[in-house]
Amino acid sequence: MSKLWSTKQRAADRVAIDVHATLRREGEEDVPVAIANLSNSGCNISCDAFLAIGSPVIVTIPGAGEIPATVAWQLSGRAGLEFSQQLGMHSMIETMLTALSGPDPEASSGSN
Repeated sequence: MSKLWSTKQRAADRVAIDVHATLRREGEEDVPVAIANLSNSGCNISCDAFLAIGSPVIVTIPGAGEIPATVAWQLSGRAGLEFSQQLGMHSMIETMLTALSGPDPEASSGSN
């Protein structure tokens, strides 16, 4: 496996996924993000906001809930997050099932 962004080798395999989530930075409003891949130790996201490397964040992932993480890297609208604690197998499966089922029709209908 190539090491593009870090001298540390990844400890977990990643799964390609397309899930919409939110990211919270201390003292800031939630930012929408798209998760491109996920492992039990982190994820790769698309994000328009600037994220300082090493800063703590909380990413809210459908099926997994709120997960504290640290920004490992950011480049050209993408970022890598390292989870503070490993994501459990149940949460990984729930997130993958959410991605497979597609967007929630009630969430996209615009009704409040």
